[in-house]
Amino acid sequence: MQDCADMREYSLYRWIASAGSVLATAASVCAQPLFVPNGSFESPGTSFVETRIDGWQKTARPVGYDESGGFGWDQLTGVFRNPEPGEPDRIGNLDGVQALYLFAVPAAGLFQDAVGAGATFGIGKSYHLTAGMLGGGGGMAPGASIEMSLYYRGADGGQVVVAATNVVHDPSRFPNPKQLVDVGLRVPTVRSTDAWSGRPMGIRFLSTVDPGRAGGYWEIDHVRLVEGIEIPNGSFESPVTAFVDNRVDSWQKTPRPSWYEEAGGFTWDQLSGVFRNTEPGQDDHLENADGDQAFYLFAVPSVGVYLDETSTHETAEGAAAAFAGRFEAGRSYELTLGVQGGGGGMKEGATLELGVYYRDEEGARQWIATTVVTHTAATFPSRQRLTDFRVRTAPVRSTDAWAGRGIGLQVLSTVSSELAGGYWNLDHARMEVHGEPGLRSPRIVDGRLGFVLQSDPGLVFEVLRANDVVAPVGEWTTVGSITNDTGWVEFSDPIGSEGRQFYRVRQHP
Repeated sequence: MQDCADMREYSLYRWIASAGSVLATAASVCAQPLFVPNGSFESPGTSFVETRIDGWQKTARPVGYDESGGFGWDQLTGVFRNPEPGEPDRIGNLDGVQALYLFAVPAAGLFQDAVGAGATFGIGKSYHLTAGMLGGGGGMAPGASIEMSLYYRGADGGQVVVAATNVVHDPSRFPNPKQLVDVGLRVPTVRSTDAWSGRPMGIRFLSTVDPGRAGGYWEIDHVRLVEGIEIPNGSFESPVTAFVDNRVDSWQKTPRPSWYEEAGGFTWDQLSGVFRNTEPGQDDHLENADGDQAFYLFAVPSVGVYLDETSTHETAEGAAAAFAGRFEAGRSYELTLGVQGGGGGMKEGATLELGVYYRDEEGARQWIATTVVTHTAATFPSRQRLTDFRVRTAPVRSTDAWAGRGIGLQVLSTVSSELAGGYWNLDHARMEVHGEPGLRSPRIVDGRLGFVLQSDPGLVFEVLRANDVVAPVGEWTTVGSITNDTGWVEFSDPIGSEGRQFYRVRQHP
């Protein structure tokens, strides 16, 4: 079978029997694990309200809940269609045309097991769950609460929560009744010793309201689950300092070049370190810093820091963290770093390089992907805000020398000696893992073959069909085009009378 990372076509090699069943053959399908079925609650479609919710299961009715003369338990959750533009209760930032409603009644909720058709808590990975929420509907009382969680199933089948956040309704948290607010939670790096490592993950929304505050409803939409790799000290919070510390935990500094003269100036070690963000209102306060500290790096040639599985720690307090990321076949990796140029009179044209690498058998660094950040006033118009820059690798092939190797990251000043001077501010290094596009869940409903396409959001695909899996290129017919806005999208096609039908999905450049 062709390596997933080499494919630009993603093939669903299935044939249609005359009885209307889907018979499996050797399908060439690449995995994309972080797929939340019906995460934007678009199914089933409704023109107003529908109590059914595809892809999710409702919590069981508690023994004490009395349905007589009021809402049935099943009516407490469902999907609704967003009102048309101009109507007073339209939500302005809905993803799609529908969302979920969930009444603020104790134990009302919904969940889904085996997210992404079996995604598991992977060792060395971290997870970030986000959903758009809006409280206050239907006269909800301040203090009403709802819990969003990631869980796994224990030995007895019960839901064991790994991470949760409890959202409490307050008008100050939801000031605009027409705008959802993103709520998130994070599972830190999964260790082999964690009880949930390797277990299928589930998502749950559960009303935790006190009975005395019951009433009203929540509106929820756009549930997203991102798999990442935890970067130790990625926000440069360690070691803690009240002002500046030229030590930095987890990361290692580049060695001093032979040409750098320390006499009468800064020592090499002083050219980078952590600093505490100034107080809000001060001219140099970083408004979008992650945490209380950030990192400074002088615009001097070869000054930099790097991080891989061999990196050591500057302080005993930072020694617990380790960088566990490894390159896996079929995945691509994206490093994001908040950057601010211009400090200390930095000249326009000064450059900084972000890189991703691995170490070969001899321990030498081999570069996989790099990006260069160039300081200009247009690129960094504010002295109070960091700008995100990214570097992304190509999908890893099983034959690549770095497949299975430890991931390395580097930030390096590449300024020329003529433009040297000033410093960069850096913060919030994070890494996301992206899977290759894939096809899932083939099925036949009402005489149509359907399947789900998963990919990074924003990609466009062409669906092709033929009667023979080895048909020449010219015999594959285009039967549709898909723009995948949300990360997963459903497609269906009528079953013809030709017998067997084969499908390919081709990504547009």
